[in-house]
Amino acid sequence: MKRKYLLWLSLALNGIGLMAAGYVIYRLGGWNFFRYRLEQRGVAAEYEHRKSLYEIMQSDTASIVFLGNSLTAYCDWAELLGNPKIKNRGIPGDRINGVLDRLEDIIRLEPDQLFLMIGINDLLFDDPVSVSNKYRKLVDRLQKEIPGCQLHLKSVLPVNNQVRNTFINNEDVQVVNEAIEQLARDRSIPFIDLRPLLCDPSGQLNAAYTEDGVHLNGPAYKIWAAEVEKYLR
Repeated sequence: MKRKYLLWLSLALNGIGLMAAGYVIYRLGGWNFFRYRLEQRGVAAEYEHRKSLYEIMQSDTASIVFLGNSLTAYCDWAELLGNPKIKNRGIPGDRINGVLDRLEDIIRLEPDQLFLMIGINDLLFDDPVSVSNKYRKLVDRLQKEIPGCQLHLKSVLPVNNQVRNTFINNEDVQVVNEAIEQLARDRSIPFIDLRPLLCDPSGQLNAAYTEDGVHLNGPAYKIWAAEVEKYLR
């Protein structure tokens, strides 16, 4: 009788534990949470692979550099814009500290123009004020180390959590963008705001331009390229 009681007690406790775990996973985003964790496992390796590749590139200089994370990396900017002077230095999953860690490669290129979009991945780990402060430090370094380079700061694109739960709050994205825009204004740096072009009336990334709520499709890159082209020289 006692064994039977202990068995039922054990089953009940296990059931409660499973339900609690299920509830936590549900609150975190369900299957999307597991998919996100699996995706993150490859981010560190991807960063190191790309970083080491850029380090051995033989280009002595580059007139134009596009710097950022996967949103930058996933487009062949030189081909799309028909400009062989462009070097793409985007790395999927990159964050502001990651860019700072590989800044020597960017400095070595001595670009005349640099287009920067970074910060969305940072919001998975830090609050928007901390992200904004890190962003400012990055701009400080760029202006100090490449004084002859014309920086162009691009807005951080909002996400679409209806297409997929991205674990990013667009209100946080807005705070970071306000800080970037103010920084650009204070430093007389061109600010390229892509949000009016790629977001819907609610302020989130337009579902017509994304399959996963974060990354962009061809039509979106075409719009982005047309806007950036206005600043190329």
